[in-house]
Amino acid sequence: MLEIRHIAKPCPLAVMPNDDTDNNMKDNQKNNKETEILFWTALISSWLTFIISFTIPFGLLLWFLALTVLFISKTKLQWYLICFSAWTVIPTINFLSGTKDYFIGQATFRYVGLPEPEFYNLDKEFRAWNSTSGCIVLGFEPLTQAPNNWAIKFWTNLLGFQKGVYKGRYPDEIATGKIIDSVGKEISFSKDEMTYKFSLNNKNYAISESRYEDMQNLDSCKTAKVALFDNDLIIFKPTLLSDEIVTYLADSKTGEIFARYYEYPKEGTNR
Repeated sequence: MLEIRHIAKPCPLAVMPNDDTDNNMKDNQKNNKETEILFWTALISSWLTFIISFTIPFGLLLWFLALTVLFISKTKLQWYLICFSAWTVIPTINFLSGTKDYFIGQATFRYVGLPEPEFYNLDKEFRAWNSTSGCIVLGFEPLTQAPNNWAIKFWTNLLGFQKGVYKGRYPDEIATGKIIDSVGKEISFSKDEMTYKFSLNNKNYAISESRYEDMQNLDSCKTAKVALFDNDLIIFKPTLLSDEIVTYLADSKTGEIFARYYEYPKEGTNR
């Protein structure tokens, strides 16, 4: 007869946790907790310091330190910190805002400080307008104004001038003076609120300053020296006895004044 033998399987040895394993697990949990606290501290502080602008340098330093630690820790939290902190969200929003303004023809450079008389002239290189938030610097302007300006320069370099702006010849102050002196004609004009109407070469023109409405008071002036240059540019220089002589540059097609050049008398001269 065949003898059937039942071979018992050996019981697996129970692995008893040792102290080193427990300590490692506790250390990992502690490190993960500390990493999460560091992440939330850096994220929340980025928005708080942006609101309380004088603390921005401290918040930005904390953010960089936290980001460095998170990269060293090899977690995914560093990507969330980059994507959702004020230091990246605010500049991104302002870059997109500048992009939107470029494509609708309203791109405007943003600066701080007291504007000079010719500050509001259309930018000659990028054909965008200029604006200022005033003399009070809050501290977050590099995060809001700079990205807006970068967007305008980027798209202008890539695609050309924004739509709706003057794209013709744009002489500087010296060249403008030479043009008006050589080919300018003395003409009479009429005023209707902020619009100045005149006839040149048997064609009627009207120029106005719709953006800043800061034209010189010409109530006592009835004549001006006017030149039409390249059929695109109107140079308009009122004949006015004043301590401030202004020459206006306007788009002949739209009549919009886009630049003003100021001339002041030299010391010891009378006008």
